[in-house]
Amino acid sequence: MAAGGLYSTDCREIADSFKKAIYTLDFLENTEQEKNIVFYEELGVLRLLWNIDKKELFNFANEYLNELIKYSREKDNEWLETLEVFLEEDGDINISSERLSIHPNTMRYRIKQIQEILGLDFDSFDDKLNLTIAYKIYKFIISSEKFNYHIEGNK
Repeated sequence: MAAGGLYSTDCREIADSFKKAIYTLDFLENTEQEKNIVFYEELGVLRLLWNIDKKELFNFANEYLNELIKYSREKDNEWLETLEVFLEEDGDINISSERLSIHPNTMRYRIKQIQEILGLDFDSFDDKLNLTIAYKIYKFIISSEKFNYHIEGNK
């Protein structure tokens, strides 16, 4: 497991850099990503979220993703992966469909269905931002087996 703090040219900042490296190591260990090499800056919004009460994070992610997760389990489909790729590619249908090896029309259909299931508008900045954060919480924090929270309201 490897992590890095902040790059510094001033020896007075070494303690802060070390603290951020330890923070990153804690995140990697608790999200079962020990084999990754990550620097503090690469955590992005996750470095803010990691300090928030895990139950609050669960509630936020559950609010945005619960219906899609239930639907995906019932239908045994890959729509969570579809959503992940769509969000990672900033909503670009063509690139997303290439990554998933599906036709762009299939991608459009899936995204339309996902929007209906979630009751969100992917053209809305706030809806897409909140959904992206909820997905990051689900993927990197909640889905870790070290947390006793499960989508669908089971604790």
